[in-house]
Amino acid sequence: MMLPKVASFAFIAYSMAIQINIPSPFEEWKTGEEHTVKWNFVDEDPKVAQLYLSNYIRYPPINKFITTLSVPDGSYTIDTTDWPIDGGYRINMRSPENFDEIYAQSEEFILTPPRD
Repeated sequence: MMLPKVASFAFIAYSMAIQINIPSPFEEWKTGEEHTVKWNFVDEDPKVAQLYLSNYIRYPPINKFITTLSVPDGSYTIDTTDWPIDGGYRINMRSPENFDEIYAQSEEFILTPPRD
């Protein structure tokens, strides 16, 4: 009976295909500007999610709530005013019901000072 459980978990993991494409790896985002997070999804993915700015390299770790959004929109524009400056940041797309359930995670990107 173990095989059907393993197969069902594999199907669930396969069906959740949200992939955050932007920010791309080591992309630099100037703070104080608007930037757009973009992702791909499939029809079987959850319809609602929450975005967080996360950094687990720093101590204490950062998990800044950004917004609750509609996954089928495929993108969300963020105002980065008052965001911290450093590397190692990621955008996490999480379940609204369970903070520990991450639907998708961006590559690491860098937050730089605003333009003069």
